[in-house]
Amino acid sequence: MADSPIDIRVIAHFDIDCFYAQSEVLRCPSLRGRPVGVTQKFLVVTTNYIARSLGVPKMVSIDEAKKVLPALVLVNGEDLTPYRAESKQIMAVLGRYGVVQRSGLDEGAVDITAQVKARLQCGFPALSFSSHILGWEAVSGEPGNDSGGTFVNVDSTKLELEKISGVDTALLVGSQVVSEMRSAIEKETGFQCSCGVAQNKMLAKLASSLNKPSKQTCLLSGAVERFIAPLPARKIPGVGRQTEAILLDLGVQTITDLKKVSVCQLSERLGARIGQFLYDACRGRDYTPVLDKGPPKSITVEDSFRNCTTLQQAEGILRVLAPDLIKRLDEDRVETGRRPKSLTLKWRVQGPKWNFISVSTDLPVELLSPSLSKEQRAAVAVEVASRLLLRNLGHSFHLVVLNIGATNFVETSTSDPAVRDIRSFLQAQGNSPRKELKVTSKNDARARRESFKTMTSALPAGPTGAVLGLNFSAVADSQKTPDTHIFGSGHVGDEYQLSNSSDEEDGWRDLADQLKSGVRASCPTATNFTQTQSYKDVSDQLQSQQSTDLLHSKSIFKTSHPAKLKQFFVENEDVMKLESPDSQRAGVTNTGGLHFRTQTAGSSRIANSIAKREVVPESTSQKKKRKSRNGTLDAFVIRK
Repeated sequence: MADSPIDIRVIAHFDIDCFYAQSEVLRCPSLRGRPVGVTQKFLVVTTNYIARSLGVPKMVSIDEAKKVLPALVLVNGEDLTPYRAESKQIMAVLGRYGVVQRSGLDEGAVDITAQVKARLQCGFPALSFSSHILGWEAVSGEPGNDSGGTFVNVDSTKLELEKISGVDTALLVGSQVVSEMRSAIEKETGFQCSCGVAQNKMLAKLASSLNKPSKQTCLLSGAVERFIAPLPARKIPGVGRQTEAILLDLGVQTITDLKKVSVCQLSERLGARIGQFLYDACRGRDYTPVLDKGPPKSITVEDSFRNCTTLQQAEGILRVLAPDLIKRLDEDRVETGRRPKSLTLKWRVQGPKWNFISVSTDLPVELLSPSLSKEQRAAVAVEVASRLLLRNLGHSFHLVVLNIGATNFVETSTSDPAVRDIRSFLQAQGNSPRKELKVTSKNDARARRESFKTMTSALPAGPTGAVLGLNFSAVADSQKTPDTHIFGSGHVGDEYQLSNSSDEEDGWRDLADQLKSGVRASCPTATNFTQTQSYKDVSDQLQSQQSTDLLHSKSIFKTSHPAKLKQFFVENEDVMKLESPDSQRAGVTNTGGLHFRTQTAGSSRIANSIAKREVVPESTSQKKKRKSRNGTLDAFVIRK
């Protein structure tokens, strides 16, 4: 081997063939063998290769497509939900082989260098794959094909690998890895894909488009220059219309032309960074790493139309878009544990310019409130977006594109070490079925009303049939400390009564955010945290598993006000008992576990309401009495 591959890279670029159309055929096998087009609004955005062979390309109008091919089967593809789910499955397969950098739903670069080096460290690995190979003649001594590469059934037993350069040996081994990756994708998801293998991202992407569909192309080192030389300069990844226009002004049409322009000229017209990138790219060099960029910086939904000229029309469009935005934000929060801080609205008006106009505002807290239904949250988004339109455009406009989204994401956890500690503990405790969580504040009347409406909703049917209650409530000075309740799902016996003080409010609210994002707490026994404990004390106690079995200690809420109710668990019966000094009629049979709120006054009335699966909000007189005392009694019952 002439040189060592220790410092080289092997990059694979995957492109799922006609992704949307292939997805529709996989989900509806009766479409197999027929020409299929996927529509969005008035356009056929993509077609399968059968349709393309019959004269229907992608991105044509529906009328034009049907005129060319009346037998074309059209499928509505405006709902991207299934495509996103399938894309995640594909990317998960790719992620097993190396770092993946996504380029949309259907493309991605994978750094498979580690896979290649691991195989080379064991000696020359056996190779058995089929691929188009550019530069094959240099390693085999056989005639080659420069246009699209020579199609070869590679058999390492017929190659003298020890005489091949280290770079090309690594690329051939990489082609073996890619063959296995493509097989894994098809076996696990059903999708077929094309792939390019080369020394960097740019070359791999260019190679992936050479032999489609469902084929792979390997670009060996000796073929790079003659492969890229005749290509249009716009083929270089990242060269858009504006950059292309500047290059044309410099007399550049092909990559060969680009090599004649100095780096100084390019930097002067395009800036130092882009100028240097293009100078390297036309010589086959690309030093940019494959990076997992993580979740998107923004989540948006968009619609295009022929015209939208009134606020009422715009609101109608927003009412269609907003539920999809809410759904995607919920999915993102479960997956990433983050939340957006800004709501964005973008639009494009009719005219020659293609530029979008964008405005943003603080994201309303109601948009993420779990105490509101998805429909209510979508309505909030529509209301805010409509106000933005009215403020910026007035009543007279002509829109052709409207986009609503969320951005400026932040992690739900705080930098407080205690918060990180408790989050780590909760995440390590397993994944119980989750009930939608609700957070209310004593100063938030609307949220409190919503909480009362939803208290008696059916509980989730998890493996244990139980509910996790996390309940932190101040019994000290009600004017200084928050009264907050968090609901979720967990195991029988899981209960946390977390007391807080005003200076630790952020820590508790962060824990609420963690639970809402899908983190569930679980302990072998229920845990009782006393009023004097700090947030750090709670974290330490959780970490050490020092908990009090509340199912046996009976009293789960200790207060300095003996007139308040005490709550008891009955171990062998599915019964919740309320005991009150002024009433013996508070025993209530509970078939699933309810959250309730009660004081001494009116306890029988509330108990009877619970028995009927109703919740009665506090009256004005009850609120006054409660405020005159130090704190309230709040409990969350957990029974199987």
